[in-house]
Amino acid sequence: MHQSEAGALYLSDTASGQIAVYQPDGAGEFVFQGGTGGAAYGLARHVIGLRTLEMGGVTHVFAADCVENGVISYRADPVGGHLVE
Repeated sequence: MHQSEAGALYLSDTASGQIAVYQPDGAGEFVFQGGTGGAAYGLARHVIGLRTLEMGGVTHVFAADCVENGVISYRADPVGGHLVE
């Protein structure tokens, strides 16, 4: 789990292999916005750490994978909230 500077909450689900995105609703709750899908679906089964980086108004999510010993990077779609690899 990681919360970005913009307030979005990113959660990795090792059972499904997805990273879910939740946005604050202004009332103290978080609302599901999307997550990994398409070719990126199922790639986050072994994530041990998440971090975000804001560049040029775009959020990038980096996931450390303990089996592949590597990092998977995603770009957050500003319209739908989905993560694109």
